[in-house]
Amino acid sequence: MTVLTQLREIALQKSQGLPDDDFTLCGQWTCDLLFSPNKGERVFEYSVLLMQTLAQGACYCALGRPALRKEFIGQDIRELTAPDSDFEVAMLDTIYSGFAHSSQEEHILVGNSVVKAQQRAAIVVNEVMRQLQDLPRRPKVVHVGVVGNILKQLSESGMEVYATDLDPQLVDHRIHSVDIQNGAQHNYELIGSSDLALITGMTLATGTLDDILQTARESNTKVVIFAETGAWLGQEYCQSFGVDAVISEPFPFYIFEGTSIIRVHRKD
Repeated sequence: MTVLTQLREIALQKSQGLPDDDFTLCGQWTCDLLFSPNKGERVFEYSVLLMQTLAQGACYCALGRPALRKEFIGQDIRELTAPDSDFEVAMLDTIYSGFAHSSQEEHILVGNSVVKAQQRAAIVVNEVMRQLQDLPRRPKVVHVGVVGNILKQLSESGMEVYATDLDPQLVDHRIHSVDIQNGAQHNYELIGSSDLALITGMTLATGTLDDILQTARESNTKVVIFAETGAWLGQEYCQSFGVDAVISEPFPFYIFEGTSIIRVHRKD
């Protein structure tokens, strides 16, 4: 059973006894973006699918810009059949937004995206270092899905850092003193030989999360997920799937001026 299927089953169990109105889908949005907060960052080019019941769930789309489904509005989101994995993840994230959540840390970021980009990178890297603080040697970390500001702070941390991506404009280039390798060719090899894999929530939508977690379990590699996609799933990842830590950033993301909230969930 895949992680996506298990999350769906857990969601249906957890929602029993809660008001049906809490799961009425009242909104859908897509947002196309080209974004780079500073010169040290790549240009992100994505479509984001957002859904809203009481709060918003989100998925960075692996399949391109989706067509919105008007017939879904006003329906119980738990009873809808997702047309693809992007919809499935956005819908699940929205369902989980209706549950009670607890986290070990909560960070409130206020200001413009330039400032918040550095702040959220520091939160992610600090958690990576926290997870590896008891290692009696120099840690080896692989960053799957390059975020330039995070990679810069990782490379300055003193850890041995590797990075992979699927973007041909990044692969085989050196960014912040780290060589970017082809993720399709090297992800599992590097995850298996690293002390920690830092991955994105989008791995759930691409269908690669299952193999990543399996490889990590077999290799005793810690996993930290940074999740804008599926941000509300953070607590469940840790409790049900053994993910060591999840840094969750629900919508509205740091790319928008104003207030962003980042929560840190841990297995232990």
